[in-house]
Amino acid sequence: MPYVQAVFPISLAKKEPDEWEKGQKDAQIYTETGKMDRASLPLNVVLQKNADITITQEEINDKIARYTAYSQAFGVTLTPEQAMDKVIERHLLKKYALENKLYPSEKEIIQHIQDIKNSYLQHQSPLIEGMIDELGLSVNEFFFDFLRDGYEEDLVRLHIINKLKAEHKKWNNESDNDYHNRMIEELHRLIENLKNNSNPLVK
Repeated sequence: MPYVQAVFPISLAKKEPDEWEKGQKDAQIYTETGKMDRASLPLNVVLQKNADITITQEEINDKIARYTAYSQAFGVTLTPEQAMDKVIERHLLKKYALENKLYPSEKEIIQHIQDIKNSYLQHQSPLIEGMIDELGLSVNEFFFDFLRDGYEEDLVRLHIINKLKAEHKKWNNESDNDYHNRMIEELHRLIENLKNNSNPLVK
């Protein structure tokens, strides 16, 4: 499933059953899908030689489980192929960020997650509560372990966008919003270029 990127301003004292149940359903499907053996999953990956990046089958299985859970719990369409593409994208962005000295420090990552966790503690979300309850995780485990990869990738993307902004100046009469959207398009072009020149290996 996609990572929970926002915290919803809903009080713990006013739980909304629909949101709680959606969170629980998401976590239940994630857990059930994660227990399936490789042959039962909807996507098996062909191994490639001369790899630029190495991805574990466990990582792919986990992403498929998350996408499957989110799709069924929230009625959206997310395919196993999209899950695989997302995993490859994350590894390529990590490799690019490391090579260009853009990768966030551990301190920065921890602070980013702490800020999100603090926001959750101030504005409890029944959806997230339901997920935490069903997964049997503590709040710290949920944010710092279960969701860490997504939050870490957010920072990587932000650092890369800042690099792109340094390389592509704002046009005259271009609004801040249009400029930011143009940099996001530049990021997408960069990602496609990285994909076209990579050979991922799954083991």
